[in-house]
Amino acid sequence: MANMDDERMRQGADTADVWLRSVVRSIDEVFGDGHARANPELVAAMLPASASDFRTTMLTASVDRLADAIHSGLSNMG
Repeated sequence: MANMDDERMRQGADTADVWLRSVVRSIDEVFGDGHARANPELVAAMLPASASDFRTTMLTASVDRLADAIHSGLSNMG
């Protein structure tokens, strides 16, 4: 059990690292090199947006899988 908990802890940190690097890269691509470093409040504002988008994507995928399973189950009944 401890190994799974350790893995989840690392996954959270790894995900945050990926999002942070992606946000910084995106800001610098739009506004120029160094803009993200000079505007940490912009980086901080974009991180929750990344998390929200991820949650929405995962929820949508789960609902799609559930709808497919229900459809398949109903099709097999008839």
